[in-house]
Amino acid sequence: MKRLLKSLKINWLSSFYAPGFYLLLSLGCISVTFLILQATSFAQRVVAVIFLLFFCFLLIYKFPQYRQLLGLFLGIISLITLLNQQTSETKIGEPIQIYSDQVKVSDQFFYGEGRIGKNKVLISGSINKSLEKELNRFGGCYLVNYKAKVEQIMPATNPGEFDYQKYYRSKKIRERVKLESYELYPKKITIFDWIHILRKRLIDYFEKMPQFTRFFANEMVLAQNPSPENEVLLNSYRDLGIIHLLSISGLHVSLYILGIMWLGTIMKRTEEELTIFCVLFLIIEILLSNFQAGFVRASLSYFWNVFFKRKKIMISSGDKLGIVALTHLILNPLLFLNSGAILSYLLVFGLEISKDFKTIKQNIVLN
Repeated sequence: MKRLLKSLKINWLSSFYAPGFYLLLSLGCISVTFLILQATSFAQRVVAVIFLLFFCFLLIYKFPQYRQLLGLFLGIISLITLLNQQTSETKIGEPIQIYSDQVKVSDQFFYGEGRIGKNKVLISGSINKSLEKELNRFGGCYLVNYKAKVEQIMPATNPGEFDYQKYYRSKKIRERVKLESYELYPKKITIFDWIHILRKRLIDYFEKMPQFTRFFANEMVLAQNPSPENEVLLNSYRDLGIIHLLSISGLHVSLYILGIMWLGTIMKRTEEELTIFCVLFLIIEILLSNFQAGFVRASLSYFWNVFFKRKKIMISSGDKLGIVALTHLILNPLLFLNSGAILSYLLVFGLEISKDFKTIKQNIVLN
């Protein structure tokens, strides 16, 4: 009887983790989000539907026993994507909550992100030295008694123009608030606000470094370009084809883990202790990077690898990527409105399908 139960368990697990299932399921769910979020013209909708039907056909043909699971996942992803698109009306007059790490100041002018009630907005306005000092001292504060103009963020109108509306939709931002006058009121700091204070201190610390060091430190730790002055440097790395080493691929997650493991080995820590420390470190880094897509994807890959290793589950690398994408989509249904997220997953998917190619052929395929 015990042998029979053990055999049934092995057969069930091997069926449930059949190669290709989760990769195809994730591609189907991604097609749903593209259909809802990205497809604006009739031709785009047709293409998205064709891809969705194609992946659904492959899933039903190869894994007919999981039809209900397929329907459940597609339904969940569709529902949470539609719900995340909805925003409540912005009530001008309510305090605007801002954090110093999310605001940039230049020539007595500030701009960045804020929050009015439950809605995130872009904010901009003039600022003097005394108000700037107060903002940096408080860390988090409210803008009160303000006069402002509210504008909708407009879409791109010319071919090749960057679409700010789509970019900020991925952050659930739809409106721009231009402040004419305001007052600063300090916010009571909570445990969740300390991550913003830490980010601001790191930004100020990196600001004292030379340009190249500052650029790499910001990209590695905060996953952001600290200044428009670095655009030439950024373009140089794009031209060399290695910009993905910084933040798109999340490769620095592997570097962090290797560094922690190396130090842990020297300090004679157990594997269990090192794994727990790595998980905690990556969670903090996800917060510091402001949930940058490449970093979150790479961190989720590590978390799932730890889970599969502990449970001794054998699963293909393609399906691991599929599970990571599904997890990421559930956490952030608007994920693929972000060009960085698309590039990050395309890069890893390209590496996966070309891993057996020779170096030259792999470079051609990836480019």
